[in-house]
Amino acid sequence: MFEWEPVYETTPEAAEQLSERLAKAVLRFGMEVPAVFFLELSKPLSFTAGSFVHAITPFLGVYTDNENIFTDFATILTERNLLEKLICRIEELVKESDAERLF
Repeated sequence: MFEWEPVYETTPEAAEQLSERLAKAVLRFGMEVPAVFFLELSKPLSFTAGSFVHAITPFLGVYTDNENIFTDFATILTERNLLEKLICRIEELVKESDAERLF
C-alpha cells in the first residue's frame, strides 16, 4: 500500500569512484596496513556500521555540500562485496606504488 522511495540511491559507478578516492587517500597518508587491518577486522560489523551511517547521514550532511557521499560510504560498508573491492583496491595501489619505487 505505502511504498517508500529513497531520494538518492548509490549507483555502482558512484560506489566505485568513492572506493577509488578512499583507496588513494589511504595511500597518500601512508595508512595502508592499518586501513586494511581495520577493514578486515570490521567485516562482521560492517552491516551495522553502514546502517548507523545511513541513520546519521542527514546530520552529517550539514557539514558538507555533498550529502550523497555519506550514503555512498554507507552502501560500501553495508555491501560486503563492495567492502572487499575497497580492500583489494588498496592492496593493488600499494603494489603499484612499490613497483614504481623500484624503478
